[in-house]
Amino acid sequence: MEYHSTTFLHQLSGHPSLEYFKKMYPDKNISSFNCTTCNLRKMIKIPFKGTFPQPNCKLETIHIDLCGPISPESISGKKYFLRIVHGFPHFVWIFFLTNKSECKDYIKNHINRIEQQANSKVANLISDNGSEFKNSDLQNFFKSKGINHLTSAPYTPKQNPFAERENLTPHKSLSFETPFSKWFDKKPSQKFLHPFGCEAIYLDKFPKSKFGSRGGAGVFLGYGEGHRMFHILYSETGKVKTTHHVKFNDFVFPNKNQENLDQNTESFVVSGSLDIPNNPQTNCSEIPETPYNLELSPNDQRKNDENQNANTDTLWKYKGFSWLTEPEDNSKKIMSHIDPANILTNSCQTKQSANFAVAIVSDPKSFSQAIHHTDSKQWLAAIDNELSNMETHQVWSSHEQDKSIHLLTTTRVFKRKTDANGNLTKYKARLCVRGFNQQEGVNYDDVFSPTGQLASLRLLLMLSHQHGFQIKQMDVQCAFLNGIPHRMLYIFGSDGCKEETKMLTLKKLLYGLKQSPRFWHNALNNALLQRGLVPTKTDPCLYYLSDHSKPMWLFAHVDNLIFSGCWNEDFKAKIKTFF
Repeated sequence: MEYHSTTFLHQLSGHPSLEYFKKMYPDKNISSFNCTTCNLRKMIKIPFKGTFPQPNCKLETIHIDLCGPISPESISGKKYFLRIVHGFPHFVWIFFLTNKSECKDYIKNHINRIEQQANSKVANLISDNGSEFKNSDLQNFFKSKGINHLTSAPYTPKQNPFAERENLTPHKSLSFETPFSKWFDKKPSQKFLHPFGCEAIYLDKFPKSKFGSRGGAGVFLGYGEGHRMFHILYSETGKVKTTHHVKFNDFVFPNKNQENLDQNTESFVVSGSLDIPNNPQTNCSEIPETPYNLELSPNDQRKNDENQNANTDTLWKYKGFSWLTEPEDNSKKIMSHIDPANILTNSCQTKQSANFAVAIVSDPKSFSQAIHHTDSKQWLAAIDNELSNMETHQVWSSHEQDKSIHLLTTTRVFKRKTDANGNLTKYKARLCVRGFNQQEGVNYDDVFSPTGQLASLRLLLMLSHQHGFQIKQMDVQCAFLNGIPHRMLYIFGSDGCKEETKMLTLKKLLYGLKQSPRFWHNALNNALLQRGLVPTKTDPCLYYLSDHSKPMWLFAHVDNLIFSGCWNEDFKAKIKTFF
């Protein structure tokens, strides 16, 4: 009764999901429901949990799959390939076929051969429901061999994973050995392997002449079924032959860029003889006494006869070098219309050049680098200025070190500040706490701090434009030093401080602490509330004046404040009294 009532209640509620159904009726103990309408509309693939059963011995399970037709077909007209994977030890055989009808013959021959090699019988064979596997000829063969033929469901390759995605790498199930070593009980030799498409020099058993070459150049295409047999594409005839007598050059690929070369290379004929200019550093013994003769076409020969008196270059052949020709000078002179009086001939240093020279000098990464830096005086002045800000804000109090108290370490971040034009404005040496060493619940709790939304800034700009108010901007200096911590925080004295060897108790927050942005926002919010500014409900970083007779708006993004309204003239001075 509970089952039907739960399903009926689900239908009355508009067919919500189980998660929302539980939230709608928290008083009911709803664990599941079975809705026919939801099953029809939201049916998805059932996940495959677990792993495919692993065979424990050879020939226990064989997986087969046929792939094709493949376009373009191979040189020998093959359009399909049959993949046979043994569940143990994941060994793979690949057979190339011209037609699907050849599949059954390859399967029969393969099973007969491996049963003879392994001295065992094939127990299970897994394939899809293709007609190349589900035919009477193969089914009768499987029955005669006692092979259990299992088929996967249509469009469900997960049920035949080994044939769909074979794995030849060492695997945990094979004790991290290769399938070859498990099948043949010996380690494979890599001497037999060569990269596809590399250069292959084969033995020419019928040379054209007694003094001719005894070998020919070809391209390696694959391995034959015999012992140390290779399929070679003969470059001269364009035919594929299988041979044992072959040497490989694994780093040369003759046809790698043949297609691009055939498309981009143009035939040309050089007329006349060419000369390479004399080079004083060239060894004369390397230059032949006679130029290399080029065969000329009839048209080029006629042109050469007409220009016999013209100066022509001669092409010489250097030992160990390719054929070189003198490059042509196709440059053109451009006439200048600039008044020479406006051209600076003497070198001068611009402000941009000086700023670039400053920019390429890296900032120091530590206190020791800062005091030995080329701008050490400026960096030391920046450190003194930072320490002065600490004293002004009364950031810490010093104590003798207590080993029972966890102290946070600090670092200094040195940075040169520039304006919008790239001009150097000041040096900063910020003292920061290494906040990544903080522990939640020990020295910090909540860290969330809101930041202003871009839509709120657009709203402020629109209201300012409607009322004709000017927009002002200010940056609160040392903003995080105004936050007051709710927990006791202790740090080591940093380099350059008077209290280097003492323990410092923080009265205010420093940059780098995880909770610093949150408490700075709280301090800013309290200061603005005292001035009559309240945050909006949609954005806690957009404030407006509660007195509607004097409209004013303020947008806060961390320590950057943008405000507009009736208090523009003196608001900046008033806000400075708080910070």
